[in-house]
Amino acid sequence: MKNILKDPDFAEISQRIRSLHPDLPSHWGKMTCSQMVCHVTDPIRESIGVRTTPPHSNFLTKSVIKWVVLYGPVWSKGKLATSDSYNQEKNGTPPSGFENDRDVLLKLLSNFRSANRYFPHPVFGTLSRNEWGRLMFRHLDHHLGQFGQ
Repeated sequence: MKNILKDPDFAEISQRIRSLHPDLPSHWGKMTCSQMVCHVTDPIRESIGVRTTPPHSNFLTKSVIKWVVLYGPVWSKGKLATSDSYNQEKNGTPPSGFENDRDVLLKLLSNFRSANRYFPHPVFGTLSRNEWGRLMFRHLDHHLGQFGQ
């Protein structure tokens, strides 16, 4: 299974991030490419304690839903609305300039890989280092695909 903590998977995702540009059209959803870059950066910030989001988990999200998200089938495209915490037009981190935001994403992704401690996910609760790596890969892969990358 692909995981951002594995060198080949990190190299793949990093290259796909570097190939982004602000004018790429979305194949689904309402985010712009600039908003997507910030959207995928916010969970990385949370995982290493740079950003906090109030927890809103329960037994089901910490067990069954967590497992499906980490190990289940390919994520659907545009079927679930982004929560306000990750919506760049609401409580998510707003874009501040595409090149800078992309550089921040790549830097925080490297910081994530070298982190010694990970904070609980607001929906899935405590995740192991491997689970965080898997979740990050799947989230990035999903949204990079949204923009054809």
